[in-house]
Amino acid sequence: MNRILVIRGGAIGDFILTLPALKALRDACPHAQIEILGLQAHCGLAEDRFYAQAVRSIEYGPLSSFFAKNSELPAEFGKLFASFDSIISYLYDPDRSLKKTCAAVG
Repeated sequence: MNRILVIRGGAIGDFILTLPALKALRDACPHAQIEILGLQAHCGLAEDRFYAQAVRSIEYGPLSSFFAKNSELPAEFGKLFASFDSIISYLYDPDRSLKKTCAAVG
């Protein structure tokens, strides 16, 4: 795996509880480019450390369509998400709209 995106919402405690999983992912894929899509205030815990090379804010306005049922993802994000070999999401997705959107672009 060359590029991995980890999507993590939730509160600061949720993010902290994810750090061991991010470390295990880094240990398993030491040469992978790992990026985190999450709340900017929380992602600072992993930014510029061995967990991930980059972080992106999940609060970016145009990303809202990514989480809405039957909506279309802007082309720029379709290309971005399609560029990852693997996407790991910790988001609650009961109607599977996130999964369907990822499958559509990948």
